[in-house]
Formats: sequence, C-alpha cells, structure tokens
Amino acid sequence: MYWRRRFIALAVGLGVLALVTWAVNGALGDGATRQATNLSQTTSQHPAEHSTRPAASSARPASTGATPSPTAEPTASPASSAKHGGSAKHGTSVKHGGSPQRHRAGRRRTAAAAGPFRACPRADLVLSLFSARSSYPAHARPQFSVNVVSTAAVGCTVNLGAPHLHIVITAGGKNQVWDSAACARPAPRAVTLARGVPAVVRVAWNRKTSAPRCRPPHRAARPGTYTAIAYSGKLSSRAVIFVLKGRGIPVP
Repeated sequence: MYWRRRFIALAVGLGVLALVTWAVNGALGDGATRQATNLSQTTSQHPAEHSTRPAASSARPASTGATPSPTAEPTASPASSAKHGGSAKHGTSVKHGGSPQRHRAGRRRTAAAAGPFRACPRADLVLSLFSARSSYPAHARPQFSVNVVSTAAVGCTVNLGAPHLHIVITAGGKNQVWDSAACARPAPRAVTLARGVPAVVRVAWNRKTSAPRCRPPHRAARPGTYTAIAYSGKLSSRAVIFVLKGRGIPVP
C-alpha cells in the first residue's frame, strides 16, 4: 500500500513535471517564432528603406542646383540684399565698389583734368591734294580731296573748316580763278589727328570764277589747263594740274 502511494505520487509528479516542461517549451517556441517573424519583417523593411534613400539623395542635387551660386552674390543689388535680411551696412559694400555711372563720371573728370588735345604744330602737318580726274569734260565739276596727316608722336587737333583749309585754282600758274574759301561760310571743324592717319576733306568746283568776299561777277571758267593747290595757313600741298574741256558753260 505504501509503495503504491509512492508510485502514484511519483507518477503524478512526473506528469506535472512533463506538463510544466511542455508549457515552458511552448512559451519558448512562441518567443522564437515571434523573434523570427520580427526579424523577417525587419529584414524585409530594410530594402524599402534603401530603395527610398537613393531617391531622396537624387532629389537633393536638384534642390541644391536651384539655390544661387556664390559667384552670383557680388552682383546682387542693395535692394535685393535688404529684401533677404541684409542690413544697411551690407549696402555700403556695393557703394564702395562704385556704380558704372560713377566710373564713367570719374573717367570724364580725368579726361577734363587732362585737358583737350593740343593744336597740331604746322611743322608736323602734311597736306596732299588729289584730283578725281586729270581732264574734265563740259558740265563736269572737278572733284578734289585733301589728305591732312600729322607726324606728331601724340594726338593733336587741327581746324579743317573754311577758311583754315581751302583750295586755290589758278590759270597758267599765275592768275587766280577760284578760291574755295571765297564764298564759303566760316565753319570751324576741329579734327583730332593720330600719327599717320589722314583726315580727308573733299571739295568740288562749280567751274565759276570767284573774288574775295564772294564779290560778283561769277563768270564761267574757260576751257584750258588749270593748277590747284591746297592751303592751311602757310602750309601748302603740291600743285595738281588738270584740264577743263567744253565751251566753258557754267554748271548750275
């Protein structure tokens, strides 16, 4: 009887121990299953995160590209810098830089301080007279061009208006027939000359005679040989010889 009770108690204890063991194993199995499930879910989420990160990183350069570059900041106007929160002191940096108008005004003041070009010395001027043709038919007006060249090392000015520059035409080299300054209105024409660069003045003759102060009569020049010379004060060009043909009918 005693041994039977001991056997029953032992069996019940083993049963309880087995039940406890089964319960503990079940709990441990559920925890492992949940951990595995959580691990699998976490692992499955990581690719999505990695896939979205490149999209975000690829979007960042586009946003940074829209921001102004540092090189554009110095050209900003004072009004725009004040709009973005800049103080009045920031505007003084633009003021110290100077505006284009102030630079131009400074150049004008410098040029004014330097003064105008000096007058060209007569010794540095060379006059050259050219005729468009050596012979002119009836009713054709003789055309002349005067080249004025400076040999001075620096720029200078010369007055090429009448009567400072004029052409005198003579018949037979002695008798004056026409002077381009006789009937021309005085008109100052200051020209700045650079060394070796000619200034060209063109003059046409209407084939009529002239007298000082444009006094009449103004007769038609007769056919024949004439000589033309350009003058600028005491400076003169070489003589140019040409021929007038026809009946001497004046050109209107």
